[in-house]
Amino acid sequence: MMIYLIGPSGVGKTHCARCAAAVPQLEHQVLDDLCHGRTNDWRHCEQVMKEIEGESEVSGRFTILDIGAGTQFDCTRQLEAYLSPRSQRVILICAPSAEVLGRNPCGPNRPLEEYEQMEYRTRKTLYAVAEHVFDVSGRSKEEASAMFTTCPRARSVELGVRPRDDV
Repeated sequence: MMIYLIGPSGVGKTHCARCAAAVPQLEHQVLDDLCHGRTNDWRHCEQVMKEIEGESEVSGRFTILDIGAGTQFDCTRQLEAYLSPRSQRVILICAPSAEVLGRNPCGPNRPLEEYEQMEYRTRKTLYAVAEHVFDVSGRSKEEASAMFTTCPRARSVELGVRPRDDV
């Protein structure tokens, strides 16, 4: 079973997934790392995702694929098309841009307007693909990951997140 995490840089996708992977039979993969600097090459990214899906299916492991901001930016439209038929297994991790800005990898001095444009506005249709939303507003990365990891249905596709229509 595959779960796909999307969301802006700095929101806590990797942190939540890494903590959740401490659960036996749960694995965490970071797509941007697996693409080895080729996040702008959709064919390569797609091949990597299909390989991970195949391995997850064969092994019976529950895999959380953390789709980093690099792939989300470089391949937005293709990623949207790829994730659409998998939308019931896509989770958007979100929080207000002003809150997340201070922990994004580019640093707290990144202009808010530019951050919102790159991380939120240009990905609006990609984020709309997710059928589930995990809102980490007002929580530290540690609080968010603890909540993500200890959800009552931690091994189900919902992972305790709200359905999309609650956003």
